[in-house]
Amino acid sequence: MTTPLPAAPDPLDPNNRRVPNKELLVYSIGSIASGYSWTMMALVNPIFNMELKVSLVWLGIALAINRVIDALTDLIIGYWSDRVVTRWGRRRPLILLGGLLMAFCYGLMWLFPRHMSEMGFLLWYGIVSVFFYVGTTLFGTGYWALGVELTSGYHERTRVVAWRAYVGAIVGLTTPWFLWVVYHKAWFPDPVTGVRWLGGTVALIIAAASVPVAIFCRERYAAVVAYHRQHISFVRAIQVTFTNREFLRLTGVGLLMMASMTLFEQFGYYINFFYVFGGDKSAATIVTGVGGNIGWGCGLAGIPLIQWVSKRLGKHVAVRLALLWMILGCALKWWCYTPALPWLQLVIPFFYSIGIAAYFTMIPSMTADVIDTDELVTGERREAMFNAVGNLVGKIASAGAVAATGFIMTMTGFVVEKGGDQTVETFTRMRFMYSFASAAVITGALLVVWRYPLTRERLLDVQAQLAQRRAAENAGNTGVAPTPQS
Repeated sequence: MTTPLPAAPDPLDPNNRRVPNKELLVYSIGSIASGYSWTMMALVNPIFNMELKVSLVWLGIALAINRVIDALTDLIIGYWSDRVVTRWGRRRPLILLGGLLMAFCYGLMWLFPRHMSEMGFLLWYGIVSVFFYVGTTLFGTGYWALGVELTSGYHERTRVVAWRAYVGAIVGLTTPWFLWVVYHKAWFPDPVTGVRWLGGTVALIIAAASVPVAIFCRERYAAVVAYHRQHISFVRAIQVTFTNREFLRLTGVGLLMMASMTLFEQFGYYINFFYVFGGDKSAATIVTGVGGNIGWGCGLAGIPLIQWVSKRLGKHVAVRLALLWMILGCALKWWCYTPALPWLQLVIPFFYSIGIAAYFTMIPSMTADVIDTDELVTGERREAMFNAVGNLVGKIASAGAVAATGFIMTMTGFVVEKGGDQTVETFTRMRFMYSFASAAVITGALLVVWRYPLTRERLLDVQAQLAQRRAAENAGNTGVAPTPQS
């Protein structure tokens, strides 16, 4: 006997789609694990390059290789997760295994023997990071897809992402002070000892934040998956995903944003340490910490503001405004990062942080809407595959950007051994990359999303068709999967 499909919620009645606060809170705790996993990148260059003197070029190449491997595992795990049926569900096993693996590798990353050669440090970083990124793929695939399954409501999806952002803000409150902790001489004899204690602490937090999601959250589309197991091939699944026009637009925006944040944001650490503060790392980390906390507050304040704009003007308009605000913030970096007024840089979070918080609130919500349009075409729920394909593009872009960062930094004339004694021309090139070049890339993202076609009205029409289809299947219950629309 075929398991009846759950009736699709009425797209005109948002009260049927509101996620209970308790369930939403448990799910949102996972954002702490996800957020802290990203902090490893902020520690790699200061420790491996500034302290251990590993070449930026070689670090960039190693990370680029790992990100390509990571992107390929995304596809495999995403395809498998959409189709597997276990007693624990499709997503929760990935969340549990991935959370524990990335926690273990986060702590292990900083336990290298101290007296290795440059190549030894590089190999240690490369090997441990491979397993770390496998863990982030397992966790991220399950966690993101589970969030999409929580609701089908147009604005409720934004609420889910907003809750996730609010709880994840704990990460934003603490991470700006990571470098200050690592370089705090009163606590640790050297930065390597500091990063080992910090890494172990973060590892425990990642594990503690990921386990409750796997244990207490429940999945809603198991019956849909069991009914619709049409076994689209792996290659065909990728091809169909890339034919979704709305998804291609969002992926293009994400690609450019990832390139901007990965390629140019690393310049900020070096500009602050060596240009603004002349090599005084202790003073630089204090301002970085204060700026991070201001950015944290601005980001939190920006979330309800962007929700308000989204409800009245639509998600696509909210994203456009967020990107415009970020572009202005990037351009202001040229004037606000100056040794004459080191604290002037604290103006930037009021622009850049609000914009980036709004962007990361709206894009996941918009991607969840796209998955409904895909179900109408394919007859399948493919949350994990969309996440995987998006990650594939983003991580390949990130890999290229990270690899290019070392080369571009070298091309500016920067030499780490000189510290704050770089030439004026070198600092000028670095500041241009950090401000105007970054703004130009985000402008490209704004152009891509300018005429986004999936409005609230169109999504309600799609969900109404899905509701009719599921109602017919429940009434017939013939055990024959519906024919996908062309």
